[in-house]
Amino acid sequence: QEKLPVGQLTPGAKNLEKYLPLFKNQKPEIKTAVFFPNNSIAFDSSLLISLYNRCALLRNALDFDLIDERMIKDGAFQNYKYLLVLAGEIPEGEIKAIVEDWVRRGGILTSDPKIIPNEIDNDYDGVYATKFKDKVLYYNSTNKKIKKRIPFLQRSIGIEPNSIVSINT
Repeated sequence: QEKLPVGQLTPGAKNLEKYLPLFKNQKPEIKTAVFFPNNSIAFDSSLLISLYNRCALLRNALDFDLIDERMIKDGAFQNYKYLLVLAGEIPEGEIKAIVEDWVRRGGILTSDPKIIPNEIDNDYDGVYATKFKDKVLYYNSTNKKIKKRIPFLQRSIGIEPNSIVSINT
């Protein structure tokens, strides 16, 4: 691996610097939270690797946030439409009661990511999509140009390797 002189940006940092203005004053619109089961992981640490691997695959087709028991208790997941449990389980007691109340108010609790609609990206192709109020950003994490079908445009675009494309909605 090539050593960089002290103070020089890595290629990844240069890329981030280039695309950072696309993220200014923007908050992504994320409808799905994936449950991070701290309690279950404390009893079975192998769940951590399983959850990490499943999240890595899922992120290829769905944008999500991770939330744990404390965040549920603090009400941090109230604005999500979906709560996805990929590993472990929601603990009995207060946390379960909060989640059940959220479901009664219209939240959807599931362990099947396929039921979560995704109108901006459904492909497992190394391109990650994030929806903002007025645009969608597509990040090509691969080292090759990807032809990407954009569902809401009903056409395809080319996305250069290791780059971000912004499309107004």
